[in-house]
Parts: sequence; structure tokens; C-alpha cells
Amino acid sequence: MRTNQFLLTALAVSLLAIPASAADAPKGYLAVPGTDTAIQLYGNACFDIVNDGVQGGGVMQGLSGASTMTDDAGPKNQWDMTIDESRFGMRTITPSDMGDIKTRFEMDFLGTNKDSESKGAAPWAHPISGETKNYAHVRQMYGEWNGWLIGKADNNFEDPDGSPNYIDWDGLLADWYGCGRDMQIRYTTTFNPKTTLAVAIERNDGNTIGGTNPSVYSSTGASHSLPGDLTARLTYADKWGHIAFAGAYTKYEQFGTTPYTAASGTTPAKAGGTATFSENAFSWALSGHFQFGDDSLVYHGGIGNGQWGAGLEDGVAFANDGSLQVVQAKQFEIGYEHFFTPKTHANVFGSYVGYSQNTNENMDGAAFKSYVQYGANVMYNATKTMQYAVEFIYGTATTFQSGALVNPDGSTTSAVHESKLHFQAKYKFN
Repeated sequence: MRTNQFLLTALAVSLLAIPASAADAPKGYLAVPGTDTAIQLYGNACFDIVNDGVQGGGVMQGLSGASTMTDDAGPKNQWDMTIDESRFGMRTITPSDMGDIKTRFEMDFLGTNKDSESKGAAPWAHPISGETKNYAHVRQMYGEWNGWLIGKADNNFEDPDGSPNYIDWDGLLADWYGCGRDMQIRYTTTFNPKTTLAVAIERNDGNTIGGTNPSVYSSTGASHSLPGDLTARLTYADKWGHIAFAGAYTKYEQFGTTPYTAASGTTPAKAGGTATFSENAFSWALSGHFQFGDDSLVYHGGIGNGQWGAGLEDGVAFANDGSLQVVQAKQFEIGYEHFFTPKTHANVFGSYVGYSQNTNENMDGAAFKSYVQYGANVMYNATKTMQYAVEFIYGTATTFQSGALVNPDGSTTSAVHESKLHFQAKYKFN
């Protein structure tokens, strides 16, 4: 009896020691004893089995979004198992006289080891050592205060709530959610309870240039001349859902050089020269999420460039005179989610990405001019924390020139295909 009384007394003293602000932690958060901070832990444990029907050699690498799950350079109809999409996160809220201070840290298992990175492997590649991936990877890490956000977060250009409810995080090529997360400084202002504007400076993806160096100038490539790209997103939300308009600005810069030519015979020496070329690139996207009872419709569309687009082509290309030429893509996607029962729901979705022909970027002949994808999934929530799902995606890429591709049997074609069959078991907590 005395032991029970002691435990009850100790528990009561501990509860009294928690500050009132911490005891009144927001819903879903727990008070941290002895501080004013409240903390929330969240995440999921995923087990995935994927069949990636990619054409051998990775011709359509990542078309179905399977590149995060399997080795696209492997044989067709390759099966793979992974826990990469498992996620763990933590949020904190600390009140202050000048507003709440919020932080977020989230990780997944999409990282690679140094062995693969040192050999130039792609970020999603299996390590050269033959080990499976499953390395811890920082997905988000940032702090917020009075409308300011500093750190690594979902980029400001994308609209996660305007994307279909995929099983595979990578989604479709036309999904701007594929822009991912990057370092940024963002400020969000609220015009009224329904309208917000967010403006950010975000880390760009470094050198982005393709095509062949022209004979007029030689160059090591183009780079971004600003410390980051500028993005803005205006959002209007109501009970029916939301609609958002986003824009991104990038400035590319390239230094071209002509070498010194020594004198030869009667030909005098010629001094080398330099030239600076720059080009501005703009991207925009219109997106929305519309609620119809339990069902919902999502849409994403616009014109993208480089990382603010489908990302399959470089942001700029060399023109014949050594200058730069912006490469852009038209892209859109749509998705619909329907609930058959409170526990069973399904999604259907489709997308399109199309490029204008650009011979400077070698976008002719066998280069792909368009990508069309569509798919569906079914999700079953066995309990509040356990979900089982299956998803199928099919994609087609078409070339600029008719009959530019040769099949293994010698016949010609203008298109290649990829499919992905994905099974997932997910345990969610909080």
C-alpha cells in the first residue's frame, strides 16, 4: 500500500511541476516537463514490394516513379523489397512573448552510403558494395517564427495537398511535388483567414546545362548567378478545398572562352577572349484540391523549367553562338479519390509532360518529346494505424522522330513503355 501511495504522490508532484503552458499542450502534442515546450512524434513504418517493368538500360528511368524503389538499369520486370519509405518525425512548439517558436525534424531511409556517392552513383542507386539502401536521410529540418521559415522544407513552389494520394512518394513526372525539399528562407503573410502569400529564396540545383558546347566558345557549363531561386505561392482556402498559384524565377549565367592561338607562319597570334551570357527563366503552376463530401479532386498544371518542372531536361542549353537558351516543359496532372467505405478508398490519376523541340539541347530524333502516365491504387485501412495498399502505374514516352527507336527484334518504334506494380503495408503512429 505504501508503495502505491508513494507512486501516486510522486506522479502528482511531477504533474504539478509541469508549467501551465506546457500542461495545455496543443492537441496531439505532449508537454515536456520542466519547460514551456510541447513535442509531437509522428511517422510510419512501411514495407514495400515493387515490380518495375522498366525497359532495360534505364531508357525511361523513373517514368513510373519507381526510381526510388528499384534499380532502373536492371532487367525488365525486376522485383524489389524496401523499407525506404518509412518515416520518423518530430515537431515542437515553444511559446514566447513574440509568438510561438516551432521546429520540425523528419527523416526517411532514402540515403546512400559514401561508397555509392564516391563512384558517382545517382542518389537513388544501390551502393556499389551491393548492400541495400536504407540509410538515414534528413527529409525536413527547419524552424518557424512569426511567418518566417528557415531550413530544409517542402519547396515553396509545390503544392503537396494538390497532388494525388500515391503510394509511391516519387509520384508522376508531371507532379511538381517531385521538386522535393530544399534549403530556403521563406516568409508567409496572411491577408485574411482564407488567403496567404508565401515568398522564398531557395537553394537551386547547381550547374544545369546540356547539349554540345559550340565551336565559337568553350565552357565548363552554366551556373545560377543568384544565391538562390525566387519562388512565390498565393493560396486561397475554404471549406470546399483550396486553389493556389505559384511562380519561380531562375537566372542562369555562363562564361564562354576562346583560347589563345599562337602564331603560325604568316598567321599572327590571336589573343583569347571571354564572353558572359545570361538568361532568365520563369515557371508557373496552378493547382487545387476540391472536396466533394469524402471524395476529392486534385489538379496541377503549368510550365516548368529545370528543377521547377519535370526535371528530365536541363534548365538551359547552348545556342550556336555560345549563348544560353531556356528549356521549358508543359505539364499537368489530375487525380480523383473515392471512398467506397470508411476503410476502403481508391485513387485514379493521370499526367502529361511535353517539351518543345530544341536542337541545341539535342532534343530531336530519338529524344523524348512527351511522357504520358496514368494509374490507380486501392487502400484499405484495417485499423486506425494499419494500412494495406496496391498501386499500378503505366507510362509511355514518345520520341520527336517517327521510328527513331529500334526494338530488340529489329523493328522500329516511336515510343517505349514502363509499368510499375507496387504493394505496401504501412503502420502509422500519431
